[in-house]
Amino acid sequence: MFSEIITKHNIYLLGLPIVFSIMQVILLFFIPESPKYLLLNKNNSIKAEKGLYLVSLPMIFEKDKMSIEVRNTMTVIALFLSDLKAVSTIPA
Repeated sequence: MFSEIITKHNIYLLGLPIVFSIMQVILLFFIPESPKYLLLNKNNSIKAEKGLYLVSLPMIFEKDKMSIEVRNTMTVIALFLSDLKAVSTIPA
């Protein structure tokens, strides 16, 4: 019965998580240490600043992008409200 369940294709599917686990262990060596760990435990402020810059750089760009989007949205709302006010002041 067990040999009927485990076919050639099922063995590949069962071995697939092993491949991802090995990739995760290999990639673990390329992940930088956190800036907090470097500053508090290793007392290395230079590497902590570099790590913080690498971590926060995408957030800076995202924050700028979001502020532009909010400003554009507020402009559209203001234009809509001014148009609405102009339409509502027209006598019937």
